[in-house]
Amino acid sequence: ATATVQGQNKKPYWLDSIGAHSLDFAGRVTLPSNKNFQLELDGCTPETNALQFGKVTAPDGDSDCAIYTVDFRYPLSPIQAFGIALSSCDRKLACA
Repeated sequence: ATATVQGQNKKPYWLDSIGAHSLDFAGRVTLPSNKNFQLELDGCTPETNALQFGKVTAPDGDSDCAIYTVDFRYPLSPIQAFGIALSSCDRKLACA
């Protein structure tokens, strides 16, 4: 039998200095984006994100592509992390 793991997006906190909600990516994500997120899994400590995904480079004059990074840890496998990150981009294609 395979165990099922459930999780949810980490709730952002209000940051007065920018007048918006924010998440602490420990320097790994450098640009704001509605695609940025952190995934908490049930049974893990709140300080331990199972996955974080976020924007690190914006499109420029030479390229119309942004670059994102994904960090993950056990119990997620590389293919699971890739699938979660890819599905996050797919559902927000019309958003910057």
